[in-house]
Amino acid sequence: MATSQFSFIEEHFWALVNKSQVKEAETFLESFREDTNPTCQRMCGHLRGQMHLENGDADRAIQIFETTLQNHGSHIRLVCDLACGLYMKDQKTKWRFVKQKLEQLLQLHDERLCMDTKYRVLLCLAKFDEEEGKVGEAMQKLNALLTLLDPTQEASKSVRVMAQLLRIRSASGTAVGLGAIYRSVLELQQKETSFTSYVDAQHALILAEYCLCNSEIALARMKKLFELPKCTEADKALVFYDLLDLALIRVSEDSEWSAFKAFATAWTHRPPPTEILEEKLWCIFEILEAQTDNFPLQQLQQDLTEMTVASQIRILSIIAARFPNTQSSIQRNFNLLLDSLSQTSQRYWRQRGGFETQEIAKIKLHLIGTKLTWNTKQIDLEAKPSLIRFISHCLSFREALTAGQKIPIENFQTAGSKHQIGLTESDHDRLRMTVFHLNKIVKTKWETGPILKWKKDGVYLLVDLILYRPT
Repeated sequence: MATSQFSFIEEHFWALVNKSQVKEAETFLESFREDTNPTCQRMCGHLRGQMHLENGDADRAIQIFETTLQNHGSHIRLVCDLACGLYMKDQKTKWRFVKQKLEQLLQLHDERLCMDTKYRVLLCLAKFDEEEGKVGEAMQKLNALLTLLDPTQEASKSVRVMAQLLRIRSASGTAVGLGAIYRSVLELQQKETSFTSYVDAQHALILAEYCLCNSEIALARMKKLFELPKCTEADKALVFYDLLDLALIRVSEDSEWSAFKAFATAWTHRPPPTEILEEKLWCIFEILEAQTDNFPLQQLQQDLTEMTVASQIRILSIIAARFPNTQSSIQRNFNLLLDSLSQTSQRYWRQRGGFETQEIAKIKLHLIGTKLTWNTKQIDLEAKPSLIRFISHCLSFREALTAGQKIPIENFQTAGSKHQIGLTESDHDRLRMTVFHLNKIVKTKWETGPILKWKKDGVYLLVDLILYRPT
């Protein structure tokens, strides 16, 4: 069967489905049952499963996808849709296994994939990374997608990717760095796009406007979106509870919170919570509304392990932000969740607030012999004696150093220095290069920004450090 025939089958099938002629679409696929071409059989199974997935019947879709894979072989788009179905049904163990297989297939076939397939797979993997708390990796995939898309030719795809980036950035609760990407999404969403892309864009713009502008502008956009006949209850729930999450985390914005509360309590058609995260968010909202002194911390922490990593972190950070006396009780769980994530992802979640910065933004630097450990990652500095000497110098002062603190360098002896007191110009040059190399190492090896700033009178810390003495 030629490629053109496969295209005809797919186009005709979706034309029938889009006209709500589901039985006719099924009958059309059945007409190819006797075809012995495995590619044809795999495509028919895939299309049938996609139809059920789009209609909300994830159980049936998963069954069809798995049977098709077993009987007719693997295909990256089929594996991708299976992962989506498992994610929708919250089958975490199978979902993670299929997600890993999808990542392997992408790595194996990356250069041979068409743009549509690569777009679909990277967009899904970015969402999966986000749900596992790996927002740094998610944004990396989305940025990679942007470099492949031409917004003048693929406006619908471009706006959807930009919207995901804006939504993720806005959900951190800060307006820093939002302006440029907000303007891009605002411009792109005015072009002709699919309704799905349009909803994604409005979703992101609502969150961004809550951070950048005020709640009235964000709520006005949300009301306008919800009035559209094609906006489903699922769309409304997703947008509303994401905005509730943002309103809860921005504790310093009292006027915005008051406006959101007035809207949420007056909205008679508010979509009910459909998942644990939404239930927890609404529970916190009701506790704040009741202004009760009896905060049910244990109740809110129940079932957290049933949620994705990102959802757990979101709830814990909100509890800590809204009820500061609970911080010590939940900080250990918060830190454990963050410990396995990259530095980029950790910085994102910490930026949301919820724990005092000085308590969670500390970086553990441990030096034993030539082995330097940065939190849980390690590098051997055997060929870098200047770095070892400088870190040992830092350790000679105290075990904890805070951002903005100056590390005195008057008596620091650089490699090759012949002076016991004070530094020569050559010493300063060597020290400056040492600081440069250390910043370069942490940026390359540990995915973080510079930790030191060199000045003539000393070296200044840009982050909080916990320094452990050599043993």
